[in-house]
Formats: sequence, C-alpha cells, structure tokens
Amino acid sequence: MPHIEQKDVDTIEAIIDRVGLAQVAEAISAIAAGKAEHVQTNWQEKGLATTWTRIARKFDKLIPALELNDEALGFRK
Repeated sequence: MPHIEQKDVDTIEAIIDRVGLAQVAEAISAIAAGKAEHVQTNWQEKGLATTWTRIARKFDKLIPALELNDEALGFRK
C-alpha cells in the first residue's frame, strides 16, 4: 500500500480544518460513486464498480455522526 506523504497529510488536515469531517466524507463518497460509475461504464467491471459503490455507501453512513461532531467543533453545514 502506498504511503501518504506528510505534505498530503497536511493538505488533508487543512481541508478538514476548513470544511469539517462531514464535508470531507461527502466528497469522498461522491468520488467513490463517480469511480463506480466510471468503472462500470468504461470498463464493464461490475465487481470493481460494486466495491466502489459499497465504499461510497459506507462513507454516506458516517456522515450523520460526523455532522454532529462537526457541529460540536463549530463547523456549520
């Protein structure tokens, strides 16, 4: 598995500090859903598309709890 470089960690942290974890999770969910659609449409790889869809759904399930935490931390939706 590739290692995340410190500059990338710093970028992710800055995004979280700016918009909160719930918004980051929403973005990751949207990216995963887009990858699922792309894989299914362009590669006809149903199994890989299903995996990306599952990832998107898992992030979707996290969002309500993250919104509560973000609200406690002072982020507004």
